[in-house]
Amino acid sequence: RDFCLSRGLGDVYKRQASTKRFVTERWALEDTPRPEVLAVLAHCQDASIRAGVAQNKNTNSDSLAMLAFSKDPDVLRRVGGNPNTPHPSLEWLTTAEAYYWRKGLPLRVTIQREVAANPSTQPTVLLQLAGGDDPEVLCAVAQNPNSSPATLSAVLDHFERLPRPPWFGSWELRQALEAVASHPNTPAHVLRTIADSGWQSWIV
Repeated sequence: RDFCLSRGLGDVYKRQASTKRFVTERWALEDTPRPEVLAVLAHCQDASIRAGVAQNKNTNSDSLAMLAFSKDPDVLRRVGGNPNTPHPSLEWLTTAEAYYWRKGLPLRVTIQREVAANPSTQPTVLLQLAGGDDPEVLCAVAQNPNSSPATLSAVLDHFERLPRPPWFGSWELRQALEAVASHPNTPAHVLRTIADSGWQSWIV
């Protein structure tokens, strides 16, 4: 009897803890919490709550800079996509040292995609990302309004290094080529290269 009672109480406590976690997590994801509250939640042991804080547009840059050193992939991905994340943190998330440090090399491209699509990512970081090979990263870089002429040229260089048949079947690469062709910062010589190559027939 005592065992059943103890087990029953344990189940109640677990449900209460689960409910509290769910409410806190949802609160961290909402747009209403104040930055000072989010700064406290950023230190929570629960990774799902820290991920909610990392995604929240009211989270301040200091909290995001701290979360950029997290070892949880979901937290890092959301830090990379938050417009309030400071430039040094976005730059750190794109470096090889960051991934060797947290031993998460397979997650590198996933986080880079978020950084490449972030409207606050600076041209220097976008230029670095343009040197990669992931189609979704290249597409996000080409679509980012902060991409410089040098960055867009680097994206096109990627196409010139590839055999034509394989990448013609890649939806992301075709979108990237379309983004380069329509980007206001694309230099004239890049547009001429696209026109002369016949690639415009493959643009989405």
